[in-house]
Amino acid sequence: MLKQLRSACLLMSCAGLALLLPVRVSAQSLVYLSQWGSFGSAPGQFYYPRGIAVDALGNVYVADSGNSRIQKFTGDGVFISQLGTEGTGDGQFPFNGPRAVAVGPTGDVFVADFAGGLIQKFTSVGAFLSKWTMPNPYGVAVGVSGEVYVVDLNNAQIQVFTSDGTPLSTWGGGGQFYLPLGVAIDPSGFVYITDENNHIQKFTSTGSFLAQWGTTGAGNGQFNIPYGVASDAAGNIYVTDMNNNRVEIFSSGGAYLGQLGSTGSGNGQFSLPVGIAVSNNGKVYVVDHLNNRVQVFGSGPTPVRTQSFGALKAKYR
Repeated sequence: MLKQLRSACLLMSCAGLALLLPVRVSAQSLVYLSQWGSFGSAPGQFYYPRGIAVDALGNVYVADSGNSRIQKFTGDGVFISQLGTEGTGDGQFPFNGPRAVAVGPTGDVFVADFAGGLIQKFTSVGAFLSKWTMPNPYGVAVGVSGEVYVVDLNNAQIQVFTSDGTPLSTWGGGGQFYLPLGVAIDPSGFVYITDENNHIQKFTSTGSFLAQWGTTGAGNGQFNIPYGVASDAAGNIYVTDMNNNRVEIFSSGGAYLGQLGSTGSGNGQFSLPVGIAVSNNGKVYVVDHLNNRVQVFGSGPTPVRTQSFGALKAKYR
């Protein structure tokens, strides 16, 4: 399904030291809080955004794929700056290039440039630092020690590098994955991979398989293309269930905890949720791809109530 996606897409500050301290939030108490974005190319607008990351200070980075840039915002959605422009030079991205973004422990920003076949590295203020060739980079995450984990989509494997691009290891080949899409690392260093075959797999930091969960469907704990994945401070795992237009939440061992969202364009609804990130203060940021916006969820007084409206089909890549 995802192998036909390229043509489909063509159609279409620091708030204080408290932000540095992780806040543990009950996954079952999350509610819709806010949103920002609309279709366009002005600051704060998006052209089919994909990936998202949050740094230790709560700043949000969004891979604005169709506009060939990374946009940086405050945690409340106020535009700060732009990283990258359209092009093929250092610090530039081809159309539909930036698919995923991650922030390292020192604040450097890593971008999976799928169309360019590169990982590009920037400072937090957007200065280009370096790049290295990487076939089919689709997802990216950075470990607590600075190792960069990259989803090599078409080769169905994970490649691990130093923060400067020196290869460290490759794992997951030989049929371990079908089409891996997203990667996340929890506070304990465990690595989670989403796969188009509707599985989530959990590994040690060195690639030893630990667990797997998920089946095809629309029920609790089932998926119709799990895309983005993120971890909170408590180790709970958040997965964007793309074609079911929701976010599913699990324990680190795969126990189903709850979900967010339904199909639509209203508050708390999605039209192909893709990238996802969780801040240190417990806010969950979701890239709502076809609605060209970022939606924010956080703790509330009552458990989230959800309703399923069926799957929005898409041939997506």
